[in-house]
Amino acid sequence: MKETYISTREVAGLLDVTETTVKRWTDSNRIKCVKTLGGHRKYLLNDIEEFAKENNIPITGITTPLSKEQMEKLGYAIFSKNMNKVMEVILEEALQGDREGMFELLIYLTKNRIKFVNLVDEIVQPVLEKIGSLWENNQLEVEQEHLASDTLKTALSRLVVHLPRQKGTNIKIICACSEGEQHDIGLQALAYALELSGYSLHYLGANTPFQSLIKVIKKEKPKYVFISATSPSISEREFIEGIKKVSKTAKSNKAKFVIGGRYVQHFDKDIIGCDAIVNSVKEINSFIHKKSNK
Repeated sequence: MKETYISTREVAGLLDVTETTVKRWTDSNRIKCVKTLGGHRKYLLNDIEEFAKENNIPITGITTPLSKEQMEKLGYAIFSKNMNKVMEVILEEALQGDREGMFELLIYLTKNRIKFVNLVDEIVQPVLEKIGSLWENNQLEVEQEHLASDTLKTALSRLVVHLPRQKGTNIKIICACSEGEQHDIGLQALAYALELSGYSLHYLGANTPFQSLIKVIKKEKPKYVFISATSPSISEREFIEGIKKVSKTAKSNKAKFVIGGRYVQHFDKDIIGCDAIVNSVKEINSFIHKKSNK
């Protein structure tokens, strides 16, 4: 993994203190640094983030290796709450395949008070849809699509470790991609959001056979079952038949059954037997909240 070093001035900007303060902390061994041959102090970014965390110092500056143009675009986008512009920067970073840069960028966004739910609904999901669209229109090779998606997926998995979690509940939720569905990043993002909200997750991942899902529902007795379907490789008839069987099992085990993803948005929930069709984390959170308060 690439180590990122920054200058005294950059540390001062990140921590919103003077360079003199940074030098004083360094001289008293509170912050680690290395010196170049020319005698200039350089700081490992990870050390600065750890120091800020230990001393409850908010990081106010940008910590991502972005270009000047990207920094200006991101700063204005956050100030104006223009998530489309933030999405453009995230997309650029994903297409570059820079995992470390993506992680630092997501950390920066959350430190600028962008909630994880908003990050998923308003930034991550649109970026994933754009990556998929570029691939479908032959503007990305399959290996480029995989690299961009994996860059975002890896960064999200690292990000959630740094975020606060609400007090746990005894509400169990099963999350799975439908049979034939290989795209699980959106589902993972949802699972992270639910875990941060304190729910107990049983995550089954991509391409979960309907029969396997039925067995797990019978065994685990969840309160909710969530299935994601973006572009399953099975026929619509096979999909509907399988979903109906899962729905029947969920209801017989007193579980609410929810479906999400681009593929299912045109379905009638009563025909396939689900309790709700959603297209965002906010919608499923709202659904759970309403049902839990009844």
